[in-house]
Amino acid sequence: PCFLFMIINYSGKLILFTSFYEHRAYSPYIQSMVETTTLLTKLGVNWDYWPSHGSFHLERAINDALTKFMNDDEATDMLLIDSDESWDAGGVVRLLLHPDEMVGGTYRMKNRWEHYISFVHQEDGHPIGKKTFDGTYLLKTDALAGGFMRIKKSALKKYHEAYPDLRVEERDGDRKHTSTVFFEAKVIDKLFHSHDVLFCHRLRALGVELWIDPLVKVDHWGMTKYPGDYDKFLRNQQAQNVIAKMAL
Repeated sequence: PCFLFMIINYSGKLILFTSFYEHRAYSPYIQSMVETTTLLTKLGVNWDYWPSHGSFHLERAINDALTKFMNDDEATDMLLIDSDESWDAGGVVRLLLHPDEMVGGTYRMKNRWEHYISFVHQEDGHPIGKKTFDGTYLLKTDALAGGFMRIKKSALKKYHEAYPDLRVEERDGDRKHTSTVFFEAKVIDKLFHSHDVLFCHRLRALGVELWIDPLVKVDHWGMTKYPGDYDKFLRNQQAQNVIAKMAL
């Protein structure tokens, strides 16, 4: 009852965004999206779906969508979701309940399936976390995975104001529009930074904290499903560390 009360009283507007390179999505993605929008509607959440169809330039599609979101008077939250994922609809609801500007789920790394995209931030060898609305914990990270990232408009406005040199003029046929470069891949000091990592790095420089909800389960699809359960992964990892210490 408490959970439903909180979400029914959510007063914002959620934008769900996915960019499709070849007009195709994995069928589990479609099923998850249907289940998610059905649940959001039942809970009275104001939402909209902004797909980008057949965009060969992923970063431009994301930047245009984030710029549109930042300038939308009603929208307050945006969730980026990749088209080769499936997820539990309740995980989206969890992300909406967190008041933090940047929070997301994580999933297995493509073609390095034994690893997860995000890493827990540690200080003195200990992860940093904080308690959430239901007694579970968010975990601090240096970079959120761009494929399941929930962003509040306030974070984008801080970024937009802090980095005026990242505003560009885009042309769409005969029309021009201004867009902010939120996502870009770039080499810095001879190190390659992927678009989501660089975006997160720039946000952290502005004091924006990034959090993982380890209870949000996101599956990544290749030739088959690679289930994502970060909470279970971390607990198994902790157990293995304890066993290794006992063996010394």
